[in-house]
Amino acid sequence: MTTEYLSVKEGLTISQAIERVRVLASAAEIIYYLYVTDGKRRLKGTVSFKDLVIAQPEQMLGEIMTRDVVFVHTDTDQEEVARIIQHYDLVAVPVVDTEQRLVGIVTVDDVLDVMEQETTEIFMLWVLWSKKLPRIFMLWVV
Repeated sequence: MTTEYLSVKEGLTISQAIERVRVLASAAEIIYYLYVTDGKRRLKGTVSFKDLVIAQPEQMLGEIMTRDVVFVHTDTDQEEVARIIQHYDLVAVPVVDTEQRLVGIVTVDDVLDVMEQETTEIFMLWVLWSKKLPRIFMLWVV
């Protein structure tokens, strides 16, 4: 999970949101989505960068945001996060705490890192067992 994401308040205009992106872009890991929050940092929606760019400058962010947001909780298992990202074909998924406050995002890169680590662990266990199995079999036969 990373805390390097862009969030904006629902009451901003598109023009104000774009200006915020310009100012804070270098601090974000990815800028594919903007996460829309309320005054208490609760996740209210998302806006794709594409939707932001094609919207009229005077429109309100709340008018174009997607309110039905797929998210995970801070205690969601890594494998479940990976399944959600794959199922919904997401580049990143927001992470919220028990009060629905946005605390970070998990990116596809994060998921790939976890999958690589788990694959390596499984392979190492296989190698270990493949070396021991002949010995165990010989002891069983004798």
